[in-house]
Amino acid sequence: MSLFAKPNSRSSAPPTRPRWRASFYRGMKRGVPGWVLVLLLALPAIHPSLRPELPRGGDTGLHLYRLVELDHCLRQGLLFPRWMPDLAYGYGYPLFNFYAPLSTYLTEALHLLGLAFVPALRAGFILCLLGSGLAMYLFGREVFGERAGLVAAVAYVYAPYLLYNHYVRGSLSDALAFVWFPLVFWAFRRVVLGGGSANSSGSRRISEASSKPPTEWGVNDSFTLQCSTHAGAAVTAPPPAVGVSSKPPTEWGVNDSFTPQRPTRAIALGAVTYAALVLTHNVSSLAATPVLLLYLAALGMWRRRAFPWRAVLAALLLGLALSAFFWLPALAEKQFTRIELFMAAPDYDYRLNFLTPGELLGPPLPVDTGCMNPDIPIQMGLAQTVFGVLAIALIGRLQGEQRWSVIAFTLAVMGLGFMTLSPSEWLWARLPLIRYFEFPWRLLSPVTFALALLVGGALAALEKTFARQWVSSGVVGVAAVVFFVVSVPSLYPRYSPSQTSNPILADVTAFQQQSHALGVTSAGEYVPRWAVDPPRKPAFPGMDEGAPLAAKVDPAWLPSGVTITSLLEQPTAARWRVSAAKDWSLTVLTFYFPGWQATIDGQPVPVEATGPQGLIRFTVPAGEHVVMLRFTETPVRLLGDGLSAIALAAVLALGVATWRRTVHPWPAPARLRWREGVILTLLGGALLLVKVVYLDRYDTPFKWGFDGQRVRGMQHSAMVELGAGVTLLGYDLPRTVVRPGETLPVTLYWKTAQPLRMDYSAFAHVVAPDFYVLAQQDNLHPGSYPTTRWGTDEYNRDVHPIPIPVDMPPGTYQLAVGMYNPFTGERLPVLSDVPGAEVGAVLIGPVQVIP
Repeated sequence: MSLFAKPNSRSSAPPTRPRWRASFYRGMKRGVPGWVLVLLLALPAIHPSLRPELPRGGDTGLHLYRLVELDHCLRQGLLFPRWMPDLAYGYGYPLFNFYAPLSTYLTEALHLLGLAFVPALRAGFILCLLGSGLAMYLFGREVFGERAGLVAAVAYVYAPYLLYNHYVRGSLSDALAFVWFPLVFWAFRRVVLGGGSANSSGSRRISEASSKPPTEWGVNDSFTLQCSTHAGAAVTAPPPAVGVSSKPPTEWGVNDSFTPQRPTRAIALGAVTYAALVLTHNVSSLAATPVLLLYLAALGMWRRRAFPWRAVLAALLLGLALSAFFWLPALAEKQFTRIELFMAAPDYDYRLNFLTPGELLGPPLPVDTGCMNPDIPIQMGLAQTVFGVLAIALIGRLQGEQRWSVIAFTLAVMGLGFMTLSPSEWLWARLPLIRYFEFPWRLLSPVTFALALLVGGALAALEKTFARQWVSSGVVGVAAVVFFVVSVPSLYPRYSPSQTSNPILADVTAFQQQSHALGVTSAGEYVPRWAVDPPRKPAFPGMDEGAPLAAKVDPAWLPSGVTITSLLEQPTAARWRVSAAKDWSLTVLTFYFPGWQATIDGQPVPVEATGPQGLIRFTVPAGEHVVMLRFTETPVRLLGDGLSAIALAAVLALGVATWRRTVHPWPAPARLRWREGVILTLLGGALLLVKVVYLDRYDTPFKWGFDGQRVRGMQHSAMVELGAGVTLLGYDLPRTVVRPGETLPVTLYWKTAQPLRMDYSAFAHVVAPDFYVLAQQDNLHPGSYPTTRWGTDEYNRDVHPIPIPVDMPPGTYQLAVGMYNPFTGERLPVLSDVPGAEVGAVLIGPVQVIP
């Protein structure tokens, strides 16, 4: 000790870094994390969601107002409201008895964290898009390697159907399902591998000294590892099971041995992710399950006798049981709704919604940002398809798991892609439950997932084809640019008009009345079947704004002399003290549905539906009684609840059983080198800069705007002014000569100079010289877009295929177009001096009918 040293002084050794800091520095030395690059390269894809307005998606309003109602129910103590009492104008609606609830709970969590309803919904879409990329990267890198996982994630994020779902459909439940697809497959892969995260692209190998090959290892087998590298080297290709050992894999010695671990955690993980997918979206879970089984079969072909089919089956059954509280009542009780009537409507008939091969495989089409109702194609993605074909062509370069994975996902893409085309109609007519998909193109959700994995397989094959690393690195950058460029038309959605960021229950009712989406579903498909004539407004003010069940007694059915005193006021439960001199019937302004239970003095009484609105009604005997009415669980719901409770206990038990077990996780796959990571980081920033600085401001071959007068590609300009501020900009008339029995296609282009207060209809008539109508085609909503939603800075594309009668005599006729009030038939006046103005029409040209 030095002469001048202080007593009890510390050693002069350098201070030890905290564990988290040391881990951070070790990670930085390895390179740039791939997940960071995924987030950076996905920034242009989420940029359209950063505006304060919501994209004008077909389902966006449904998700917004479901969120408002769920928030109100939670604040009233209803944690899982199968019956939402304020929907359907206050008559109630069994929304979460049939519609998967997880996406709504996600946005509710964001709302409870402090976000208003609209920002919470926007944040939900952003998180889903970023989560989709991260989940695909997680799964893709374990199957095909780091770079392949990165390019698969970019292909996934910029897939046309994924962006179509985000910005055109506006379906949050579908968006969240895109996150669960890779996570479900990742979890079940771990079940197959015994809980490990083996990276089949690792560069270092471990040879086994054992009496049996690895495909025959049992749960209790032990063996000796023979490492080809010195102790402490990073092992990136572990054996097929995670080991229970006193040392992590990076410290294994030549003569170390261990016992493979049972995949208990992986079973729990597989069950939870699969249940989450079921609870996110009904259709997506049904569509993804055959692909999952196909992938598991491919892994079985790879693993042979070592395939843990018991563990896989346990994970599947546990996932189904975990979500049984939702899907079991949904299947059993759909017979009590109007879903069959809904399915019979032409708009939702799968036979009328098949894609064509040109639509499915065609190139991206440019977008006009001034069109309020663009005809956006639904596609697989041409760039992703090219990479998928490349993966198939180079499959000989792949071995083992990678080859079998490419085979499985190729079959999935081909099979489900075929199911979106009309030749598959015979299969649709025979497969159970598939007709509830409504639209065959919904199968593009798992197709998009499988195709992104094939993109990763293509890069993995290229890495094995070219020895130089810069080739695969260059392919990653080029692929990212290509995927971004072809997705540009999908990154310019139309936006809803400015609205309050925190809607209230009155706004929910206004939305249902305006959109006719009763119960905030597409067409009120879950209205109880006893409501043959559903109401069109609340029965009294405030009925739809949180009125308790006790306040919904129908006074029109109360006989004189009856007194009612409310004792309990809850959204789905009520108790009254009643008194009457004779027997009478109590009618409640709420739809009858299985689960409503009434008791009188504690004794159950039968409840029935009454009237064309299917309201709750039951008989009360004379005298003074205490009457109770509440919404309860039916036997099938109790069965589902019980199965889910047992499954939840099993999942928790699996987690606890392995919690204290000493398990060293496999090291993460090698990161990208700094030079490569920095280049891709700059590329992500450059793509965002190009979009913000150039693409958003200027017209390009991929997108252009509207100057208020001229529509690009319009065949004939008209500029005819009508009443209420409506202008006929022009029209397309590709043919003027037709034969009887054929169709005359006409496309009209409208705009308005001011907001419209009436939903006008448009007509296109073939008329005689005296304006007698010989053929016609009217649109209730021009371009299927109500005029009350028209903005002043956009135009409407209104297509009229006019059928020519087979008995129409040959001759030359005029084509008259215009707008009218659908309730009165009164036409909007034509203010411009054009032929036909005297009858409220615009004559846009002669049409010749020939024999």
